[in-house]
Order: sequence, then C-alpha cells, then structure tokens
Amino acid sequence: MPDFKWVGKRVPRTDGEGKATGRTKYMGDVQLDGMLYGKMLHPSIPHAVIKSIDVSDAEKMPGVVKVVTAGDVPGKNEHGLVVKDQPVLCGDRVRYLGDTVAVVLAETERAAEAALAAVKVEYEPLPSVMTAAEALAEVAPKIHPDGNLIAHYDYINGDVEKAFNQAAAIAEHVYTTTYQEHAYLETEGGAARPTADGGVEIWCPAQNGMRVRRDLADILALPLEKIVVHSNPLGGGFGGKDDLLLQGILGVCALASGRPVKIVLSREESYLVSPKRVPFEIHIKMAAAADGTFIANKVYALARGGPYASYVGAILSFALESACGFYYYPNTDISGDAVYTNNCYTSAFRGFGNNQMNFAVENAIDILAEKLEMDTVAIRRKNVLKGDMRHSYNQILSPGAYADQTLERLEQTWLWQNRETFKAGASEPWLRRGIGLAGCQQGVGLGNACYPDESICDVELTPAGRLQLYFSNEDMGQGSCTTLRMIAAEAAHMPLDRISSTCGITSMTPDSGPITASRVTYISGLAIMDAVEKLLEAIAALFGQTVEELTFSDDGVNGLKWAEIAARLAPESRRQSARRVFEDTDVQISFGLHYIQSHLSQIVGVEVNTLTGQTRVLKTEIVPAAGTIINPLGFEGQCEGGAVMSLGYALLENFMSDENGRPITKNYQTYLLPTITDMPEMDIYPLEDAEESGPYGARGVGEQVSVPGTAAIIGAVYDAVGVRIFDLPCSPERLLTAMNAPGC
Repeated sequence: MPDFKWVGKRVPRTDGEGKATGRTKYMGDVQLDGMLYGKMLHPSIPHAVIKSIDVSDAEKMPGVVKVVTAGDVPGKNEHGLVVKDQPVLCGDRVRYLGDTVAVVLAETERAAEAALAAVKVEYEPLPSVMTAAEALAEVAPKIHPDGNLIAHYDYINGDVEKAFNQAAAIAEHVYTTTYQEHAYLETEGGAARPTADGGVEIWCPAQNGMRVRRDLADILALPLEKIVVHSNPLGGGFGGKDDLLLQGILGVCALASGRPVKIVLSREESYLVSPKRVPFEIHIKMAAAADGTFIANKVYALARGGPYASYVGAILSFALESACGFYYYPNTDISGDAVYTNNCYTSAFRGFGNNQMNFAVENAIDILAEKLEMDTVAIRRKNVLKGDMRHSYNQILSPGAYADQTLERLEQTWLWQNRETFKAGASEPWLRRGIGLAGCQQGVGLGNACYPDESICDVELTPAGRLQLYFSNEDMGQGSCTTLRMIAAEAAHMPLDRISSTCGITSMTPDSGPITASRVTYISGLAIMDAVEKLLEAIAALFGQTVEELTFSDDGVNGLKWAEIAARLAPESRRQSARRVFEDTDVQISFGLHYIQSHLSQIVGVEVNTLTGQTRVLKTEIVPAAGTIINPLGFEGQCEGGAVMSLGYALLENFMSDENGRPITKNYQTYLLPTITDMPEMDIYPLEDAEESGPYGARGVGEQVSVPGTAAIIGAVYDAVGVRIFDLPCSPERLLTAMNAPGC
C-alpha cells in the first residue's frame, strides 16, 4: 500500500458524536414559527375509485385550519422515480392502503388527528390484485391504464436445452423471498414553509435532495430557484428514503395554507406507507458437467412490485444481472417480469435485487456440489470469473476482478479449516451445527441503464485558509461525509481538521447524484480529487510552478499559510468544480449492466435447536475485495451492519399484511429484527486490491456486504440438519415443519 497520510487511517465519523449524544437535530425535530401540524388520511380499502371527498365538517372542527386534497396541487399531481405513475394526493383513485387522500392541517397534532374521521370519502371498490400471479392473469383487474406489467427483460445466449440434455447434474427449484422492512430509526417526517418570493423551503430526509427539488418544481409549478430542499441528516435510509413519500405533500400543504407545516409519521404509519424490499419468486435450473463445470443456467424471476413502479423495474434488472453471480455459464436463458399489485409499496433496498437472486443462485450451486460430491468451495473456484474472462452476458469485466481471490482467502478462514471441529462442538445432543458459504458480485453505480451516472463536486479555499467541500450527497449513516473529507485531505495535502463539508442543501451544493448503488465514495471521491487538483493548479500558477514542484506543509504551501494563499487567489480560482461520470460496459443488452464490480465471499457457522427450530449464527468470516479502504472504521461498520442485515433477512424478518394489504407486523414489537444478542462472532479479512479507476484505489462496498450472508446461512442450516429451505425467512416454525415433513 502507498504511504498515505489520511487514507487508511481509523478516523471517527464527523457526525458520530452528535448522533451518539442526541445533539443532532433531524428533520422531525425542526420547529418553525406559526407552524401547523398535518395528519394524513389514508384510504380504508386498497383499490377503489374516489367518487367524492367532503372536507366541510372537518374544516369546522376546533383548531383545524384547512384540509388539503388533490385539488390543492398547483402543478402536476404525479411523481415517480422512473415512471410518473404516483399521485401526491389521490383525487380519482387509490391503489394501496398507504396512499394519501387528504391532509388535515391544524394548530395542534391532537386537533388534526381528531378531524381525520370527519373527512368523508365515498369510494367505489375495485377488485384488488395481491399476488404476482394474479397480476399476470389475462383477466386481472388493471391497476394502471396500461395494465399490470412494470417491466420485462430477457437474455438468451447459447443453447440451454442442449446443455441440460448433456448435464451430469441439474439443480432445479423455485425460491421465494418476502418483504423486508428498512427499519430505519427515523420515521418519515419533516417541515415546510412558504417563502417571501412565492417559493417553498422544505426540511425532509431524502437520498437525493436534488431530484426531490426537480420533482417539486413540477408538482408545485415553481421554478427550481424558488425551491430549497434540506435533506441531511438522515436517521437511516438503506434505500427506503429514495422515494418522494412526504416532500410533495409538505410542499403542497405549505403553499395551500400559507403557513409552515410539520408532518411526522408514527412507526405504525411508516410501516403502512414506506417501501419494502421487493419479494421475488425465482425459478432456477442450473446444470454442470461431471467435473463440476457449469454449462447452463436458466432463470425466471417474478417480482411483486406494489402499487407504483418506483425502482421496481430497475431492481428486477439488477437481479437478472446478478442471476449468474460471479460465475461463468456458456449457455444462459435469463428472464423476468415485474408487476403491479395493490399491497405493499416496494422500492430500493440495500443490495437492490441481488440479495433475492443470490439466495437462489448460491443455494442451487450447493445442490450441484452435493450431487457431484464436490466441496462447495471447489465447485465455486472452478467456475468463478477471473480478470481475463468475459461475463456470461459477454460484457468485459472491470480491471479489478478479484472474485477468485476472495474464495481463495475464504479457504484459509478458521471456519473452513476447522469445519469438522466446529460442527462437533455443540453442547447438547439436540443442537446441530453446520457450515455454509456464498459469494457475490455487486455493481457499483447505476449501470448502463442510467445516463449519465455522474457526480459534480466543488471545493473552496476559504479566506480563513480552510478547505470547504460542497456536494449534494447526503450521509444516511454510512459515513460518506467523513470519507470524502479524508479523500480531500489526502489530495490537498491538508490536515483533516482544516476540511469541512456542506451537503444536502440544494441552494448551496452542485448535483452529486443519489446516495444509492454504492456510488458515493467512488464517483464523488473522484470528483473531489479532480476539483482539488484544479485548485492546486491555480495555487501552483501563483508560484510559476507545477503542482508536483510545490512544497506542502500542514500550514500551507511553499512557506505561505493557507489563508495567505487564499488572499492571493482570485475569487473564481478559490472555488473549483469537477464532474465525473461512471464508465459503462462495452455490451448493451435489455437490462442494466455494470463495469465496476465489487466482490465478496462469506462463510458462516450456525447452530440449530432441533427441538424449537431456532437457528443461531455463532460465527461468520467475511472476505471482501474492498479496494483501498479509505476509513477502516467506516468499512468495518459497513461489514458488520450488512452481515447482520443478511442474518435478519435469512432467519427473522417477515413483513406480513392481511388480505387488504394492511400491516400485521406494524412496529418493532411485532416485526422481528436482529438485536445485539443475535450478533455472531465476526472476522473480516479485506483484500485491499486497488481499483485502478477509483479514488486512491477505492470502490463501493456499502451493498455487497449485505448480500451473500443470507445464502450462506441457509446453506449452513442444511449442513446442520439436512433440510433445504427454499422460502425466506427460515423461521423456527418453517424449519420445524420442514424437519418433520414425511421422508425427512
């Protein structure tokens, strides 16, 4: 590793102390003078035509100032991350129980809550569509005018049927995954106020405040310069705050009432309204030759998308891109559909479809290994993609393709080397132990399907001799602000304590793109480096030198202090801007592909109580091809959080709703999440293989760490008790049922 001054050092997060002590003020803490409180009215049935809305009685109630409805939307009553198919306020139709029909604005929360029952809405019920299979039926009710299909993708290469006929072993099964709740600590909430120029200022957590502003311009019929969005800090996101769930409502309410407005959702309302992980039904048929070489992979994925398109089509696209994992198959038949339904809203979630697909792909590989009497690492290493190969879809791999190295290092882990000792270590006869492993690749950035995937960042040398960074990327807890400061400090040869950042305020920052797709460290880090380089070139020009000839110290350059240098620079030279765009693969097919990839392999050891069906993950070892680790503290936190999230997905988390789509698991008392007592012993062995194109060799790691743990845990359960689970989660009830099934 190069001798960096800041990169690779264990730096506490910039925002850590404020969040840990409770001093940080989130958007739900905002207080504005003369503020009204809003409560949202949701429909009583999931699919219906709205015949009429009568707000007259509600507006007469004590403390009520106004009831806002669709008629109060001044611009286009529509939004959506990809397709503009979602109303801000429903005026003619509702499509799920989390829709908003009206908002009561009152002087107190209690008054607003009391008036909700007085709003009279007449509905004409429509048949509901609750499963993906129902949505695809020819006679299915249409949720949207063009039908129930959100997206369809397919790709065929070679001849899978011929390969199946020649196969020595075939694994063919259907895998299902369920909804998963993001479970961020901060529910949706915020405030808005009308401004003197006829515009609006909004405080609401978001994963892309710049896109929120663009959407609001259409909804509120305002020019961009009259809209200010504060989107940072966030109390967690994981993809769940990428959608415009509350900002449009806040903006409409502030303009309609002429007063500041605050809305904060309860946990139960958040569970009703907020997006969930997309459930999949995955049909997979995988074949191998007698020596373990993979020869064919046929996958069909059906995604249950919910009432609005959101990111569902893109999630299906990413899942299909992940359908071959980090392995090569000469014959492929990959396809999938995503459909509208009238139950849970679904959208982005850490891993973006790879979690669901990886569960199916990696467990199918385990079945092939068993049939061929090969060990599970050997069959993977035989088929893993290497740097000089092309992917199963024929696109070139990024230069840093280190999947095989992660598997090689996994073979050296304690669990793999001592697997029989671990399995024999159960303390009681009714406890059984098992080992499981899985690998994954995760695309970094938005992929070929999005143009351009770019980031613009600014740096400014202030008169006080400090370096101020400007980027729109919010920090939802991943520590990105600290990481970007470290990259800037390294590039500028400055002490870290001289560097500050401004983010998540649309009036003060350039557009750096969304905080999604593991993209911020990579692409915004590159933009920061470029902007710093421009600033250094301006400084070098002062001395008649090149940047390489400058002599840096903590205090300044060439004996001048940073403040003195700032005074000598022209104002336009003190602030520099840079734009970076992700590279694309050289192959374009019908779904998004990625050039930059991150790789990870993981092994887990579990213990199953055969009397209760309860599974405990005792130990896990994680091998990420991490690229250069900018901040080991942040990196370790990402790995630990991702591993526990995959544990919850495998064993505990099961968001359930009734026949109308109303949540049954509606808060933390009923929705099971991993707690500190579920944390396994964890060892992380990063491969710091520098990504040539990344900032100081870094690449994104935020999502890949959440992906293969689920498949590894399910594989370990099979190793422990001889029962394969094809439906998530592997709850005690489900596992006991499978263990007690005839023939087991």
